[in-house]
Amino acid sequence: MIKDETPIPEEKLYFCEHVTPRNIEEKMCMLDWVILGNVVSGTASAEINGREFRLNDHSLLFFPPHTRIVLREYTPDFQVVALGFVMALQEPVFQKLGHNFFVYVFRKLVWDMGQEGKKVLDAYCTMYNHLCQMTPSAFTLDIASSLYNAFLLSFYFRVKNQFVEETNSNVNSRSITNRFAFYLREHYKEHHDVAFYADKLCLSSKYLTQVIKTSIGCTPKSIIDRRLGIEALFLLGNTAYSIQEVGLMLGFPDQSYFGRFFKRLFGTSPFSYRQKPDIALLEKLRRDNKVIDTLGVESLQGESEG
Repeated sequence: MIKDETPIPEEKLYFCEHVTPRNIEEKMCMLDWVILGNVVSGTASAEINGREFRLNDHSLLFFPPHTRIVLREYTPDFQVVALGFVMALQEPVFQKLGHNFFVYVFRKLVWDMGQEGKKVLDAYCTMYNHLCQMTPSAFTLDIASSLYNAFLLSFYFRVKNQFVEETNSNVNSRSITNRFAFYLREHYKEHHDVAFYADKLCLSSKYLTQVIKTSIGCTPKSIIDRRLGIEALFLLGNTAYSIQEVGLMLGFPDQSYFGRFFKRLFGTSPFSYRQKPDIALLEKLRRDNKVIDTLGVESLQGESEG
């Protein structure tokens, strides 16, 4: 027979509380605690870690430690059931689902559970609330951990398709970005148009632009122009080539075309820059360009290893 000996009370490792707008910041922003929030009534507009969200009674709030929530507007009946867990309680399921899944979950912060998902969440909160009302015993911590991990696993099966799709999309985007960077290093002097690189990657120009913009934060065209600009600044400031020769070396059909490109990019003419080179500008562009240069090297290494 298993003996249930009540231990000496220890520091609380889990909790379940009804939270209102009056104390939501205090209860849902905690050090080293994961917080699940079930919106049980009302609606609200909230800023969570600097991002704006609309909350309703289908919302699940899934917060990592140090999350900050500020309510902007809310209805009088807005209320959340907050479930708190110390990080250690998620270790068993963390090993099963992996680090990337939790990064994915915590990045989104607010989830729409829908009608069926809401029923599961409500039932889980009811069981957890019941547990928190029990007198602590040798088994309550095990029950808390089991409930929490059971919910995480059921939640994983609910959203795993989204997670897998996003993971695959990220991997594919990284591959496209790497290969774009590799081709750019090889061809930027001869080919200034996005269509050339899109064709090399068997993509449309529009899709390549979308992927690069999402991955790096700027368009392929701006990256091509910046790469040309870095080389133009270096050649004008450090060699004796004429302006026309520099333009031809960089693939421009004539000095006039090169001059218009340079003026658009830097706000001055190649001649004026040559008279007074701005070394700080060149170094800044080089630093900014290191991201795409590094990606190109990664792509080259990956192909060699393959």
